[in-house]
Amino acid sequence: MATYHEQFSVSVLGMGSMGSAIARVFLKHGWRTTIWNRTTSKTVPLVELGASAASSAAECIAASKLIILLLTDTEAFQHVAKGLEPSSCRGRVLLDYMTATASQVSETQRTAREILGFDAYVHGAIMTMPPFVEDPTAMIFYSGDNKAYTEEDQTDGAAGMASAVKLIGKAIWIDDDPASSALQDVMVLTHWYTFASGFLQTAALLKKTKQFKPHSKSMQRFWADFVRPFYDALFMQFEDVARQIDEEDYVSRGDGALINLHLHAIESLIKAYEDKNISVALLTPMRDLFAKAVTNGHGDEEIGGILPLL
Repeated sequence: MATYHEQFSVSVLGMGSMGSAIARVFLKHGWRTTIWNRTTSKTVPLVELGASAASSAAECIAASKLIILLLTDTEAFQHVAKGLEPSSCRGRVLLDYMTATASQVSETQRTAREILGFDAYVHGAIMTMPPFVEDPTAMIFYSGDNKAYTEEDQTDGAAGMASAVKLIGKAIWIDDDPASSALQDVMVLTHWYTFASGFLQTAALLKKTKQFKPHSKSMQRFWADFVRPFYDALFMQFEDVARQIDEEDYVSRGDGALINLHLHAIESLIKAYEDKNISVALLTPMRDLFAKAVTNGHGDEEIGGILPLL
């Protein structure tokens, strides 16, 4: 006998690593899952798990009311869109998980709603890697049509988007502008890249010290013993930097280092790396910003005073 969830259906366009991961989640929970990919060989592993492979994007869309979009990029979507008829898209809602800029999301939304005739469009920004989809701590930002996003399951057995997003990760609603989730993605992901820059810069220097011994977990110990505790304390400091930005008040209250002190510190860091013949390409842009702030008379402000220069 079919379970409640086996009445639900979803169509997934795009069987890359993320599309495949999301399709697996729906199959795991008993949803009738129709998939399509331009390279048909990528659908085979999902078919073996119970998915139905459509022969075209139009056939995939026709199979469900909830359509999930995970093509390679927005250009691929615009190409696919040229082969679709509005009659195959009406009565359906599009949940777009493609990585894109705000302007690209806006363009995708216009194509989906105004040209193809989808009933609603929601963009989702997935803040995790494919292996961690479905983890309850994996943040996913959503924005766009809130009515479609919050729609519950229908009496005819059709699944509402609310049921779908709960399966994929920790759903976080931003606002009704479809591009907002893409901007949220950029703001949060920037922290990853800046963090990674510091991590890699540190690793380059560690490898030139006596602490480092190949194949002895030297970097792992350095991370656990020194870097992670340092970040735990640093996060508390940035709570005050956030306050400075909210209040637009960067003048030191004696709680943090001043910009002119940061400039001296980063110049010392750069000298230390150069002495070891290690590239400082990751550090010089920040040094230049500190120097510009000091030149402009902001040396007595705390680090939040850098913000007006960005």
